[in-house]
Amino acid sequence: MHHDAIRVAIADDESMIRNGIQRLVSLHGDGWDIVGSFKNGKELLESGLQFDLLITDVKMPLMDGLTLIRELRRQMAFEAIVISGFDDFPYLQTAIREGAADYILKPIDREEFFGCLSKVQAKIRGAKKQGFVMWTPSLEEQQRIHARGNQTVRAEDLMGQLLPAVEQVDRQAAERLLQRFFQQLNQASLQEIEKCIQSLYVQTVSLLVKDGSLQEVDVSWDGSRLSTLAQVQEYARVWLGHIMNLLENRYRQRKADPIALAKQWIAQHLHESITIERIAKEVYMNTTYLSEQFKSQTGETVLDYVTRLRLQKAKELLLRSDLKVYEISQQVGYADTKYFSKLFKKHFGELPSQFKEKLQQ
Repeated sequence: MHHDAIRVAIADDESMIRNGIQRLVSLHGDGWDIVGSFKNGKELLESGLQFDLLITDVKMPLMDGLTLIRELRRQMAFEAIVISGFDDFPYLQTAIREGAADYILKPIDREEFFGCLSKVQAKIRGAKKQGFVMWTPSLEEQQRIHARGNQTVRAEDLMGQLLPAVEQVDRQAAERLLQRFFQQLNQASLQEIEKCIQSLYVQTVSLLVKDGSLQEVDVSWDGSRLSTLAQVQEYARVWLGHIMNLLENRYRQRKADPIALAKQWIAQHLHESITIERIAKEVYMNTTYLSEQFKSQTGETVLDYVTRLRLQKAKELLLRSDLKVYEISQQVGYADTKYFSKLFKKHFGELPSQFKEKLQQ
């Protein structure tokens, strides 16, 4: 087994698909270790398994894929690839917001899946360079904790408020909540303290994974020189400040280039009804200004850009999948298959059905 292997957990209620995913992951080369395969989210959650990548179906009995991602993110940082049927697009939007790295539509296309794995592999390798080292409490500190620490703490509740404050870069609120977090920990057992500190680290790093801010930055936590809880608190304060700086820079970059953000949003929502009003709302611009800026930066109108992207995607799907023309039409945002076929012919000189026939000869 590759010593730096990426640990993969699979959750899907269809055993044929689970086995298929395992086979595809193995075919993608060394560096993967399938640590578990489960028929629903509940089973995986209760297993207590540690992994780097979760590949999960959206719809499963007992616990669906999105609830599973949400619950697991409280315990550890990981990447997620969501597998979905064509009818699950509302779920997919949520999945992307929940920080799924990517999604794949059934039937699973081998090349698309490999592309997904390569992207995720690079992201996980970057994240693995980060590290977490727990503190080493002095003997006096251990005795002090032992004498006081037996109350049940509400640290988890406080973390539920602290993390949104960090994500929104609300420094005052974050500092205040962090103080309350450590006041709670002062009453806790050593084991509880360590669990809460690690959870704080894992959930904060998950924010960065979700946001895509983890490449080329150092968010490691080195508590090796910390021997009192007061020192850990001060370290956490500085560390969270560093995290908020990273997020703030990320937000600033996005605001600075709303056209790049608009293009990214369009690419992720090709299957939906896309209007200039909706894009403008996403990038906080008025529609006229967005239209002008988009045209001057890209050389084409928003509508032309959306159409070109949709038709490129349609061509890819015709090349790489067994989907019928009407299914592809819907997947790239055209409810009217006749209109889609007309557009396709205008762009590529032949109907999608003719293009598909040629491929099969």
